[in-house]
Amino acid sequence: MKPDFIRVIGSAGSSGMSGKKNVIIATSNRKAIAYDPTSETLETILEIKGTPLPYQTARSALGLISLFEDSLAPVCKTNEEIALSSPLAKVIKEALLRLPGDYAVQFKLVSKQWHRFIESWSFARGYDIYNNRDRRPKIRLVGMGTGGSSGFSFASIEILLQESPSKDTWLDAKVVCSKPCHGMNLISTELEDYLYNPCTGYRYVRSTRGALVYIPNRIPSDRFRHDHAFTTGNKNVGLGFDPLMQEHVIVELFYQWRNFKTCRYNITCSLFTCKSRHTCDFLQPPLTVNDMPPAYLAGFLYWMSEPRLSQSKTSAILSFEIATKTFVVIQCPSCALTRHNRSPCESFVVELEGMLCVVLANPFEEELDIWKMEHGQWDRAYRVCLKGWPGYSLGANVVVPMAVDPKDGRILLNTGSKLGLYDPTKRVIENLYDLDEVLRVKQTDETLHVEDKEKS
Repeated sequence: MKPDFIRVIGSAGSSGMSGKKNVIIATSNRKAIAYDPTSETLETILEIKGTPLPYQTARSALGLISLFEDSLAPVCKTNEEIALSSPLAKVIKEALLRLPGDYAVQFKLVSKQWHRFIESWSFARGYDIYNNRDRRPKIRLVGMGTGGSSGFSFASIEILLQESPSKDTWLDAKVVCSKPCHGMNLISTELEDYLYNPCTGYRYVRSTRGALVYIPNRIPSDRFRHDHAFTTGNKNVGLGFDPLMQEHVIVELFYQWRNFKTCRYNITCSLFTCKSRHTCDFLQPPLTVNDMPPAYLAGFLYWMSEPRLSQSKTSAILSFEIATKTFVVIQCPSCALTRHNRSPCESFVVELEGMLCVVLANPFEEELDIWKMEHGQWDRAYRVCLKGWPGYSLGANVVVPMAVDPKDGRILLNTGSKLGLYDPTKRVIENLYDLDEVLRVKQTDETLHVEDKEKS
């Protein structure tokens, strides 16, 4: 039966990837028809069967069919959208974007409206984009809290190059600082973890199980590897971000004990959610991990395994998906699989340029071989030659590639006491900061100052 009336109600994409759109037509006999302008064909996509209601006419039946789309749009603008769309708010936003973070957050005290504005996700996102648009690594050095405050302080390297740090800020214990993860850094000591936002001054302190675990008096002499700047006792802790719950998490792997001679150990795993401040324990991970900190990348934490606790003496990568709380084992590049006495090369994982990388440190050749995971395959990314640079010798230091400068391709190297930029083309290192030299000069100056006072 032909309809008495028809009405074009819109257009919709056809199936497939062609991008073509069909014309959608509603008819008075309660059908929806798709018309393909290319092939000039009609297809019935909807037909409402049954007896029409008594009050319906052929013309009113056209209103039964309409188009819609999946959307979470509210009925009207949210309060946040209204506040951010006013001319005054736009001017305020542009001004706040140009302020240091610790200054910008102080404006939350102006009023409740300003507090909501600065706390809003859209402003935080805009601030992050504006202040990191060059994507170049920003370097701060960690020291003790100033002005009698506990915790830690952060100073930019530019300031420290102009003025050496005061003795009050010198660290009195070893700390390990993570790379930034969604604006936060994790500073770890053997017994505590400090979650910091150096930009705003936010801080949360969490005691770890390292202070509670019973350690037997007789500890095997081969229990621990040689100490270096990136170890934190029995624990290996990483900061990550849960993309589903939109919150930071701290994942801690802890050795109750380990013996390299017998390849026996007891390792535990716990996850701490920073928003709800809840800790949950997990089963023993499928691999042991070495002493190097993990790398975080897109909802996953990655550790390098400890081959000395494996009967096969082979290395692999332990992956932990934060959202699902599951472990997966990933194969290493072939060059980093085996560790034995004739090849004392050590390997660890880092994140560089948004990719998972494996670093193979060869103290004999004084080289770092860096491999990247791209499209599911391992490819060599960089080779860092450290011969002739005694401050970066792999025989005496663990040298960690921290970042790659997107502007000139130089690699930021960290030994725990030295920072330098390595040029892969020229094979030279530009020293940015030498903590040992700064402290030596500081102590010499103080000694000379005391001697001058005694003479006077």
